[in-house]
Amino acid sequence: MEVARRSSCSTAPPSPSSGVLFAALSRDRPERMGHGRTEDKPDRPFDFHQMAEDTVAFMQAIGVGRGDLIGWSDGGNIALDLAINHPERIGRMAITGANFRVDGFAPEVIEWIKQVKPEEFDPAAPRR
Repeated sequence: MEVARRSSCSTAPPSPSSGVLFAALSRDRPERMGHGRTEDKPDRPFDFHQMAEDTVAFMQAIGVGRGDLIGWSDGGNIALDLAINHPERIGRMAITGANFRVDGFAPEVIEWIKQVKPEEFDPAAPRR
């Protein structure tokens, strides 16, 4: 059974015209750790590799041996990890906005990433 999967932590399509396409392609989509209704501080690694492993477990749970993945941003990173470590699970992939490694970032961006605090992303937090 070939089932399309969208491996992004966002449900917003990249453009309004793609909404119908994404609705059809994203029938089954796991919620990522720390997003939506899952716990914010998981007791296991919180990284793309773990999220790829979670995707494999999700595919097993719903009975899909091989699937197509669409990944946008973090979802693209997760799909790339899944393809590297579980190529037998991948049919086709469409990836956009992924950055599997950070060594191409400008040094000041890497420094900002090291210093940013999770609470700065709280939508209820006061803005500077």
